[in-house]
Amino acid sequence: MRIKLIDGSGGVSLFLEAFQDKPGPPLQDKPEPPPQKVRSRVSLECNGQRRIAFELPSRLVLPEWALDDDGHGGKFLSKQRVDAKVKVDGVRIKAELIESLRGYESVQVTWGGEDYPFLGATAQAHGEAKLLLSQWLFDDAKEDRIAEFAIRGSFEVVVAGGHKVSVAVACVVRDSAVPTLRLDLDDLNFSFPEFEFPKLDFGTPLKWPNTPGLSRIFNRLSNLASQVDVAIVADPAEPALALALDAGALRWALARDATLDWAQPLAPQLASFDVTLTRGASSISVKHLKVAGLGTQVHAEHDPPTGSIDVGTIAVKTGRLGPVTYRVEQLELTAHLMVDSETKAQVIAAHVSFARLELRLADDPQTVIAFKGQVLLTPSATAIESLELIEPYPLKLVTAAVNALQRGARAVVSLVASLESPDLDQLRKLLEVLGRFAAAIARTALWVGERIVDAAQAAAELLGKALDALAEGVAAILAALKDMVPSGPAEAPPLQIEVRLGLDPVELRQVLITLKDSPTIKPKFEGLGLSLNVEGEWRPGLLLDFVDNPGAYVVLSRGVTAGGDFATLGTDLWLESASAVSHMPDADESTGERPAKRLIELTASLEHPEEGLVVVAVGLQRGKPVFLQRMEGPLRPIADKQLAIADGGFGLSDLADSLTVRVDFAERRLLPLLGMGETGETDGGAGGSTGGFLDKLKSGLGQVVWVEKFVKKEVVNRTVTGSLLLGVKAAGVSTQVSADLSLSLDTLRAKLD
Repeated sequence: MRIKLIDGSGGVSLFLEAFQDKPGPPLQDKPEPPPQKVRSRVSLECNGQRRIAFELPSRLVLPEWALDDDGHGGKFLSKQRVDAKVKVDGVRIKAELIESLRGYESVQVTWGGEDYPFLGATAQAHGEAKLLLSQWLFDDAKEDRIAEFAIRGSFEVVVAGGHKVSVAVACVVRDSAVPTLRLDLDDLNFSFPEFEFPKLDFGTPLKWPNTPGLSRIFNRLSNLASQVDVAIVADPAEPALALALDAGALRWALARDATLDWAQPLAPQLASFDVTLTRGASSISVKHLKVAGLGTQVHAEHDPPTGSIDVGTIAVKTGRLGPVTYRVEQLELTAHLMVDSETKAQVIAAHVSFARLELRLADDPQTVIAFKGQVLLTPSATAIESLELIEPYPLKLVTAAVNALQRGARAVVSLVASLESPDLDQLRKLLEVLGRFAAAIARTALWVGERIVDAAQAAAELLGKALDALAEGVAAILAALKDMVPSGPAEAPPLQIEVRLGLDPVELRQVLITLKDSPTIKPKFEGLGLSLNVEGEWRPGLLLDFVDNPGAYVVLSRGVTAGGDFATLGTDLWLESASAVSHMPDADESTGERPAKRLIELTASLEHPEEGLVVVAVGLQRGKPVFLQRMEGPLRPIADKQLAIADGGFGLSDLADSLTVRVDFAERRLLPLLGMGETGETDGGAGGSTGGFLDKLKSGLGQVVWVEKFVKKEVVNRTVTGSLLLGVKAAGVSTQVSADLSLSLDTLRAKLD
């Protein structure tokens, strides 16, 4: 199915496509091939020819009420229908649609091949795609872009002794407007003006637009203060942007005119630019700039930047993201000139300092965590100069002289700090606070952005919903984060904290806290009807996700020793019928009390886990439980560095390929299936039976059900099947009943047949 998202100018259209891979060969001992998932792809076309395409990290299903017929048997996304629906149903439907689209506003992409070209280039390249539909759909949106697609990376400079620079080529799409092409020089923190690109082809060099440039990161941050203007003087006055393909790779050059000859030396044919970044009376200049892209290399030359800019200070900025409020105090923004010691690139970085950045729970203002620090930013790189925890207790996280930036392939960067020898009591206090944040974030069924925050604050139902009993158990496990470290007299283990920030737009995306080493004391987490034991050398952690898969998750990172058990999930019996899910809490046969060990224990094992694997053991995604998933796009720490590259957004997928599950079904447990525990006469006379609690119930006249035995059959498509033998006594008659049981690893719900 194809849905037209927008009609551009001159036959340019953007489509959303649903597709499936061709079925693979049948698996061993399975007559049918495994089912293929339906996936989503975005395609930018001109007059029916695909020019740009990429696969979304998860399937995107647009609501039927947002679509209209195109008159040719197809569908298109209708802004008019969306507006009409919002007028009738109000802010909730608007928030739901915005939330469903937020995760696609910045997507890590690997371009390449005929199926996923970038403007016809089929050579592999990295970059990002931005699908900004939610911002375009609503009248109060300030963003005029609908989509943006870019090749971005750190490229080797031709004949420069291994020097590298970070550049990007971006195609920008707007509704009913001519597409444009933009060149970003990330190290210098500015972009050239957008060139009109009407047919998305390379037949004719693009004309110089003769408009100002843009300082993207400064202006995203300086909406807190003031704007930075970018003036560009070209020599000659009307250069051209030449485009070509070479063995499937994209080549581009800012040439002196449209007659550029790729077979001749480039430098004499390139235009020269003087660029000035200005704020008020202060400025930074870059003179004699020449630049061209040659596939995996670039030609880049310019004089060292000179000057200085003090962009401004904002006293206080506040906002809200779901259940969390934030407040920034004394934020100062200046420009910082440096030479990157690793790439040798001349860099104009945005230097951001803040006296206090605090996060609070909206419904529990006493739960707060606060920092102060200084960071350096470009549109695709970052470095921490200093970072300190202020609350719940003071602690220096990072203090370092910065001479190198850590770079990524999209506008998402990571700030990483290590706690090497923390005080155990203080560490448990910090984890307790983070656990409260995790439980609140996990409960949030619907996330809302700044565009509708006032309406959301007036309508509390937008921010969360009552969880079912199983989800409450997961929330309790998340709240018990402090149990990740020992409570007794022991040395506190070192932790790593990673914060992922989006730079376009500027937003908090993820927070990841994980043990750096395998724990010596195996952590155990308890919740209502649930338990989680960490096994082997797997390292537990907590992931808070605000964008890609909003929610909170207990994650496990692979230890030094590969393979074997990694987690044991304990659960009560959650019995699913056609109309409801019933919690069946069991009782001990001797005492009638709730036992410490859960009725069902699922021990999960991976035979050959790959290096860098991160498993989501349990979690809540928009208020819904998830179990035994793998985290796509795990962090990749750089050895001996305090930063890590965020190579891509987090996604969740089934942990199925090499997953095995052992099932331990506790025997002689009492179940409330038939109303256990009614009183009745006993065979022991006035004194009653001298046996255990189960024997007393058996001797009564009430109904009693207990577990005799469970025999596992197989695990297919993440469902455990087996035979459950129950003992039943009703009205003095005892018997045994056998039932087929199936238990889903996706939901931990069971069915009896």
